[in-house]
Amino acid sequence: WEGTMGIVTVRCPATGQEVPTGVVMEPEQFELARFGPNAFVCDACGESHVWEKPEATVHLNGVPFKITTDRK
Repeated sequence: WEGTMGIVTVRCPATGQEVPTGVVMEPEQFELARFGPNAFVCDACGESHVWEKPEATVHLNGVPFKITTDRK
């Protein structure tokens, strides 16, 4: 997967849909990155949501690449 950019997604608390957060990065970069709370406007419901790294999944070509470390 190295060198492949992925779309970081989280589940919308209102609709349950997996939605993009606006963050695009390689899974390896995401796994090592430190994130605080991040806000975005949800494509599914139009509301602003706050997400943190443990809630996120990186999607590569539509396939989920779940981050398995406890790093934040």
